[in-house]
Amino acid sequence: MAAVHEQPAAPAHPRRSAFARRALAVAALLLFVLFAGLGTWQVFRLQWKLDLIERVDARVHADPVAPPLASQWPQVSRESDEYRRIRLSGRYLYELTTPVQALSELGAGFWLLTPLCTEEGHIVLINR
Repeated sequence: MAAVHEQPAAPAHPRRSAFARRALAVAALLLFVLFAGLGTWQVFRLQWKLDLIERVDARVHADPVAPPLASQWPQVSRESDEYRRIRLSGRYLYELTTPVQALSELGAGFWLLTPLCTEEGHIVLINR
């Protein structure tokens, strides 16, 4: 008579309770919603950033224009004038040059701000 070897029974895995299954489903749903929201935000952020790069690039490479007249200063805004190049003429007031401590990705240093007195008598600070 041949010996019959019985296979040991597989260990029984305790079934998760209904509460644990629901909690996992809710957690998975919340994570899905969170990641979908973050992905959507990234797509909008990418479009905003591409628009910003295009606007800055167009303004930086545009020909310089005359500065706005004093009567137009209230209409100057970030949306319409940020990165706009202007053409000035005048005289630097070198004796009033002021070093301003700055920190950039290149490290710590100083900006030299020198006032420029325009032909109309306006003072403009130039970051040299």
